[in-house]
Amino acid sequence: AVLPQVHDSLHLKVSRERVGKELMGMLCGKGAKPSQALDWVAHLKLAGSVFCVPPPNWNVQGTLLLGGHTCNPPQYVPYHVTDDPSHHVAAPLREAAWEESRRLLSCLDRTLESHTQMLREDPNNVVDLIHAKKKVVSVVDVKMLHLAVFVLPFQHLVGTEPKKPSHKQHTV
Repeated sequence: AVLPQVHDSLHLKVSRERVGKELMGMLCGKGAKPSQALDWVAHLKLAGSVFCVPPPNWNVQGTLLLGGHTCNPPQYVPYHVTDDPSHHVAAPLREAAWEESRRLLSCLDRTLESHTQMLREDPNNVVDLIHAKKKVVSVVDVKMLHLAVFVLPFQHLVGTEPKKPSHKQHTV
């Protein structure tokens, strides 16, 4: 799955709808393990194909959240890509951002586990904390939470479509 040919085939031969359906199955289907599924998507270097970034001819700029470790908090790193070939050195930054996504998912798992443990120990305390007498997290919440955490490093990127050349006719 790491081969560029696999990524190209995924873009060319598999519809975005099919990719979305498979992703939803991994996130909230029977026996779903969202963190593990997204971790494998990133580990196999499929994240850029599954979560398509704008095409190469688009201008993309903003910042990526990178480098969070126990001693160093994550920081935003400038990111700018244009159709100029000299700007295609951004691939290592994107890979680092997907690795940051994996790290954030790991933190999410630990956080959810601690809340689950707290709920088991004292359900009334958790209910008081959220001021509601309902389930703490629903299936939809878990799916959206995992997706939000996974794409968090990319939250400040903006892509703009290149201007199409105008086909004005000039009369003489």
